[in-house]
Amino acid sequence: MVSQHIIDKLNERDKEKNPIKVAIAGTGFIGRGLINQISLMKGIKVIAIGNRNVRKAEEVVNQIGINITGKICNHSLELNNSVKEGKIGIVSNPLLLAETEADIIVDCTGDVMTGASLGFATLNNNKHFISNPEMDVTIGPVLNKIAETKGVIYSDQEGDEPGVIMGLYRYVKLLGLDVIAAGKFKKFYDRHANPTTVKKWADKAEQSPYKISSFTDGSKMSIEMAIVSNATGLVPDVRGMHLPSSTLNTAANVLTTKETGGILSSKGIVDIVFDVEPSGGVYIVATTSHPRIIKDLQYYKMGEGPNYLFYRPYHLCSFEMAIGIIRAVIDGDSTIKPIGKPVADVITVAKKDLFPGDTLDSIGGYSYYGLIDKADIIKRENILPIGLAKGAKIVKPVKMDTPISFNDIEIDTTTILWELRQQYNNMI
Repeated sequence: MVSQHIIDKLNERDKEKNPIKVAIAGTGFIGRGLINQISLMKGIKVIAIGNRNVRKAEEVVNQIGINITGKICNHSLELNNSVKEGKIGIVSNPLLLAETEADIIVDCTGDVMTGASLGFATLNNNKHFISNPEMDVTIGPVLNKIAETKGVIYSDQEGDEPGVIMGLYRYVKLLGLDVIAAGKFKKFYDRHANPTTVKKWADKAEQSPYKISSFTDGSKMSIEMAIVSNATGLVPDVRGMHLPSSTLNTAANVLTTKETGGILSSKGIVDIVFDVEPSGGVYIVATTSHPRIIKDLQYYKMGEGPNYLFYRPYHLCSFEMAIGIIRAVIDGDSTIKPIGKPVADVITVAKKDLFPGDTLDSIGGYSYYGLIDKADIIKRENILPIGLAKGAKIVKPVKMDTPISFNDIEIDTTTILWELRQQYNNMI
């Protein structure tokens, strides 16, 4: 829900010609959608874009379809001058965005290394930061601590499943109900999917085949549920989750404890439910023992109880993302962020037999997929987290469907990502 005071504040900013100034890294499916959406809104504007391919970013600006001009810039001074001229400055190095007059930087790259560098630079320049999910699951708790010391906001994205789940979670907790499970509905799952096998769907959606493959092989759903875990304290019941099949009518009875006829070992679990329509929805299963409330909820057509399914049948990613951006700047509120020490993370599992000399590619690629597990287990078993996998070199044979450990790889330990990950490990 969007409160009236948010609308009033945006109208006031629009009238005073003092919009929220947004800089965006990445002009893929999400970044492009966000740029177009903001162009329709009052009291907020995009002032700068960072993208490896500046011509692609320029094309996105041209798609906006109103009197907005993009200017390709080569350095920070040129970028800031472009912004002062009322143009959208475009740079190939997203780190330059942290040096603009933007109120908030939004990372839509989906790249862990880029997100780590950009997030660290942004927060240390005392600006709000919206992370990409792949980076958030890897070092989000560390960056959130930095944000708190700087008095700025760190948040993951509104509109993506974790942010929408968090909204439902707060709603249910506010009403005094006990959360049994939280998660999303999903339809397709093939751990061994790769960019080649999903290419026709990627082309149809005009998205990266690596991104679509990360949805299909389950890496992204594990990343999303780990983000929810770190924001709520809910945990995966088993490595990779149960992944039950259900319907809207039966989900509340499946996602409950074994003692009450379900599949879970305890309350407070994250999991994915298959075959529920619409498959883009998110859910909370919650319960109450209050006899009068149970009776009232029967009248409200919520079922016999005492377990209830609360769900939202859609999530709209870039279409809704600006709402979280606005709340961060106006209200100082995070859509979803880690609440303390890491609770869950995502391990790297070989998608095929791997051999010494192989280099691990990107999330959603040909080398590996991800499975959620508890953060302390991953640390204790020395398993490679998926956010650190890209570019690691295999030094020992790893069989297909086997977790990849740090003993199996060589990895670059000179990066800001590695440095921040060590701080993450110290929080567990």
